[in-house]
Amino acid sequence: MRGIRYVKAALFAAAGSAGLWSSTANATLTVSLTRVAISNTSGDAAALDNNTKFPRAFDLVVTQQAGEHWTFGSILSTLNAGSFYSHTTLNNDVQPIPAVVAGNAATQFDTYVTTPDGGAGASSGLNPTGLQLLGKSDYPTTSPGLGKMPGAVTGRAPSLDNANITNNQVDVTWGDLNAQSSAVNGPATFKIARLTVLGKSQGTLVGHVGGTLNNFTEVPYSLTIPLNGDFNGYGFTNGGDITAFKSALTNDAAYHAAFPLAFPITSFYGDFTNDGAFNGGDITGFKAILSAAGPLSADDVAQLSALEALVPEPASFGLIGAGIVLAARRRRMA
Repeated sequence: MRGIRYVKAALFAAAGSAGLWSSTANATLTVSLTRVAISNTSGDAAALDNNTKFPRAFDLVVTQQAGEHWTFGSILSTLNAGSFYSHTTLNNDVQPIPAVVAGNAATQFDTYVTTPDGGAGASSGLNPTGLQLLGKSDYPTTSPGLGKMPGAVTGRAPSLDNANITNNQVDVTWGDLNAQSSAVNGPATFKIARLTVLGKSQGTLVGHVGGTLNNFTEVPYSLTIPLNGDFNGYGFTNGGDITAFKSALTNDAAYHAAFPLAFPITSFYGDFTNDGAFNGGDITGFKAILSAAGPLSADDVAQLSALEALVPEPASFGLIGAGIVLAARRRRMA
């Protein structure tokens, strides 16, 4: 709880008379994770190459109810595989303003935190108006300290550590000094952070968010970034995922029934083209991520080649799918 008190004290001290207190009996904020499509056609294209870096962008999203104003958030996100993406020349810790994105489209996929208005009103630079970086996350740590964001940043906020950078962790708390007067007042849904990960990545997010209602609403959350390409849910990405991959192409509901350990949102780990959907177009990327771990067996190559031959005729997946799902169910029953 010391960490929570620290965050409140820091935010209120910075806010002055911004009027961030109110009360109600009910929590009015919910937190979720969504995946965002990536275009690697401009800007930092080499760093975001779909078939060599396997990038995935996720937004931490808040939905608030009537009368609420999101005020602060915290993230402790640790990757046990892969790394967070930082733009090679325009890396920053907060959401870039539209003028920056217009000059380099890849900056929109930098790993950053933001406010509900996405920086509306900022006249120059990269920083959303009113956003304050307070330090490290307050969950589950018990004392204040310097926050961590990936990549080096010129002029990084003194509340963040720019000397001991780790590209596999985001550990930060931030708030909006303009929360009470924000144009984004509930009901509304908006992002408060973007996390772009590279490689055969996997990790977790824990933290909480706060609002102006209910004596400073505090809502904890715990979310997962599933392992890229882990279709059978066994915790590895290898040739053992090919059968599950075939099943997922055929019928998503039947696939998850046959492979209950798999993460429930297939596009979170199966959309290799970054077009926002999982389909036959993702076969090439799946083959690439399997190959990145080492040479494939002759049987694996044969199975993947057979799948690639079917890409022009997606309906053909139905001819192989029923047998795959039935075989998987029989194995579970044996």
